[in-house]
Amino acid sequence: MTIYDRTDNYRAFYLKSKLSPKVYVGASLDHHFDERDTAEYYLEEIKRYRAMGCDGVKMLEGKMFFHRKLGKPLCDPVFDLFYGYCEEHKIPITLHLGDPIDNWDLSKMSEYAIKKGWYCSPEDPTREELRQEVYAVLDKFPKLHLIFAHFNFMGDELERAEALMEKVLSKLGDEETK
Repeated sequence: MTIYDRTDNYRAFYLKSKLSPKVYVGASLDHHFDERDTAEYYLEEIKRYRAMGCDGVKMLEGKMFFHRKLGKPLCDPVFDLFYGYCEEHKIPITLHLGDPIDNWDLSKMSEYAIKKGWYCSPEDPTREELRQEVYAVLDKFPKLHLIFAHFNFMGDELERAEALMEKVLSKLGDEETK
């Protein structure tokens, strides 16, 4: 199964250069899925993308099919230099974390989603474990500009979504008073 096309980032940078500097490009990390994926590699990658006009990062590494192939939690130290650079340079990261609730139950999933590998198996981290990975990242990099795509798939957990928003807003309030 192909997870992504390695040329997507470069095609986006090319289009931005031809169409308009107002076009927003959210690059994705490129992975080899082997020992070449080091903290230094990811740091050099984001630096190169930024030099090419990257405005932000789109992380699919939190989606089950990608998380499974990567074999590392989102809070793995291999990402620390990358997160630190994004935090320092205020590069926003749009993170896809987990999947819709139906993807945790094969009987509710579409055939298309199953073929794409978007299911969540008992061997995969739970929704809560994925969230704990992200909270560990935010504890280490509190000023990281992290955007939860699809509001973290919390549509079935409105009280929890509200608590998360209150936590974020309280941090914003703390920042404004500093």
